[in-house]
Amino acid sequence: MNFLQTLIDFLGEFWPLVIVDQWEHGCYYVIGRAKRRVLKPGVYPIIPWFMDVETVSVVPTPISTPLLNITLKDGKTLSYSLTAVIQVDNAYRALNTIDDYKESVGELIASKASEKLADVEAARVDPEGRRRLLGDLLRWCDAETEQYGVRVHALRFTNFAINQRAYRFLVDTALGSLDI
Repeated sequence: MNFLQTLIDFLGEFWPLVIVDQWEHGCYYVIGRAKRRVLKPGVYPIIPWFMDVETVSVVPTPISTPLLNITLKDGKTLSYSLTAVIQVDNAYRALNTIDDYKESVGELIASKASEKLADVEAARVDPEGRRRLLGDLLRWCDAETEQYGVRVHALRFTNFAINQRAYRFLVDTALGSLDI
């Protein structure tokens, strides 16, 4: 069994073809330098040890931000977290203009959302104005992530609490973990 695995690994080093699956796009690298051509699904020839193909999934992927606390214009505290659905639009940009695009885009969405939420009027964070606020946040985040070849399809608040101090007091009291 060990011999068979060794033989497969040896042949894999010299195999002159790379398969880009239907849910992926790829990018050629020749002696470590990226070529601007984006590879669609298919079979592509390579010269072993001199050429490589790196692939990235183009399937929409949900990412979440941690719980964030910001201060609104009127002095209230807003605690929120977001879930965003992202999709790689340009494999070359996603692989070569940013390191670990998923983590970086998640941080970028969190910072852009915090920046914009801190500047909005208090009436827009009320439940009635939240739908329009989410649409604006989606547009702002999509414009920000476009430079990295990633598109934001949807944003949703997973947690949303104004005046976190009162909210935290109620939660701690209900759980009995508040020391008085």
